[in-house]
Amino acid sequence: FKIPMFIYMGQLDFIIDNCQSNVYGSLFSNVTRATNPDGGHEPPAPGEPTFDMIFTFLEADHTDGSYTPPAIKSYEEVDADCPNFIEVMLQLYWPWLVGVVFLIFGCFACCW
Repeated sequence: FKIPMFIYMGQLDFIIDNCQSNVYGSLFSNVTRATNPDGGHEPPAPGEPTFDMIFTFLEADHTDGSYTPPAIKSYEEVDADCPNFIEVMLQLYWPWLVGVVFLIFGCFACCW
């Protein structure tokens, strides 16, 4: 497709992983990708660099050739290595998991 396309990705998104977004982006010839390394499935918050990229894209003139999308980073390529669901969940919730493990071992130590 030749229409300008903006794709926002959060690297911690476990609903639509970055591999799916990368494949979708490859269907378009004029793609601007904004990837937030700390983002999840929610849109970027004001003040984040990817938030400003949205307005740069929307305000750009895409017909005269003056707008050039940023270069694609290695993790935005179609064949990029993407974490699976378990890896993302562990990255997001590892402090809670450690706490639960300590709680369980604490109960066993106390009650046995």
